[in-house]
Amino acid sequence: MISASAMLPPTVTVSGLVVFSDGRPAARVPFVFQPLTARDVYQDRESTLTDEAGRFSLRLLKGVPGTLRAEFDAYEGMFEKTCPAIGRLLEKKPDDSVRITVETPRLAFDAERDADDLHLVFPVPFCPPKRQQNDKEND
Repeated sequence: MISASAMLPPTVTVSGLVVFSDGRPAARVPFVFQPLTARDVYQDRESTLTDEAGRFSLRLLKGVPGTLRAEFDAYEGMFEKTCPAIGRLLEKKPDDSVRITVETPRLAFDAERDADDLHLVFPVPFCPPKRQQNDKEND
């Protein structure tokens, strides 16, 4: 009889912390693994959200190389007044879209062994988004 664990492919775990450039934890942002080549096992990418302290943990198939990063979307009108750094990034966007994706530098990952205590840093400080009108009414 073959055990269920013998049939599962081997995995590795990546874990660590995502912060903003000012050291504040990046809470509830996507942490992303992007395989280098298309594989049936990953549709496009694998991701998880960081927790409130900016920590993440993600299990990946062993031996599938790719890159690791964290990201979040910023929209025009959302950050310009609260975060000049994001405002400058929005001004530099190459097209007429109303959003950009702010990313940490990408880390190459060979997926041959676990990687813990990774530290990813966004190129911008923590910035609260502009409050919505209905948020102000609830105060």
